Amino acid sequence: MAVALLVGVGLAGGCALSLIVAGIQAQAPSALRGRIVSMYTVISQVVPAASGVLAGALVHAWGVGVALNLCGGALVLLMALAVLRMQALRTHHG
Repeated sequence: MAVALLVGVGLAGGCALSLIVAGIQAQAPSALRGRIVSMYTVISQVVPAASGVLAGALVHAWGVGVALNLCGGALVLLMALAVLRMQALRTHHG
């Protein structure tokens, strides 16, 4: 059962990623498409790898509990900043 669920989630994730990339490329203006796809690549590939290294360093330096608290606090702060910026995104007409 677990293997079937993992296969299903993996297939759904692959389909979702393909649709996300296709949507980004379809919506991006031709003059900016390369830059936009490059930024997506950095965000989706480099940031998770770098954050994994950072999390490992935090765990090594201060232990799992402190690392989880620091990472959780950072996520809450980023979420709060995103909520504050969301109003500007909603009113953007570009």
